[in-house]
Amino acid sequence: SPDAACVSGAVTACSRAALWELATSFVEDMRNRQQTPDLHCHNGLITAMGNAKRWQEALNYFAQLPSSDVISYNSTIDALSESHQWQKALEMFEILKERSGPPGPGSLSPNTISFNSAIHACWVDLKEDRSELVSQLQAEMRSRRLAPGVDTFCSLISAQSVGSHWQRVLSYLEEMREYDLEPTGEILHNSMALMWHPDAKQHALQLYKQ
Repeated sequence: SPDAACVSGAVTACSRAALWELATSFVEDMRNRQQTPDLHCHNGLITAMGNAKRWQEALNYFAQLPSSDVISYNSTIDALSESHQWQKALEMFEILKERSGPPGPGSLSPNTISFNSAIHACWVDLKEDRSELVSQLQAEMRSRRLAPGVDTFCSLISAQSVGSHWQRVLSYLEEMREYDLEPTGEILHNSMALMWHPDAKQHALQLYKQ
């Protein structure tokens, strides 16, 4: 019979294709064979549910986990974000922070991916300007000495679209250079889309030349 590593691999494959029901059947089959799914398997199932936009199932499954790690939290935050449940996603992020311990192996302290997920949740529905909330998350990220990545800046810039905060976009692009990060095509496209203000046209031209 397939071992835990095999099942985890199958669940991961299902998560990428959003086949949450198939992933669930693999986990249930393990239990029927008196095998214990590991955290990698549990986290993969939460991701599958999130990609399928089954946020209630993901949240319920997380609540029943015998143990959890930071990946469990990040996967659940992402699952809520994918279904535009931004408030619930931030509540989960706050719970993660409350459970934070000293840095080290097995620590539940939020990492860069946790903050990326929380920032993404703030803008993904494009319904209202939450750029101030995003700025607060970035400030907290700095205070924790967590280095941002390209995904961080992609979300930070995308979050400015509702309020058209083009000056902030320029600031983020400059900050990317300070971290020696190269803007992706998506970042440049999203940045240019916000440069409709007359004072921003010259900056838009410079971005186009990149």
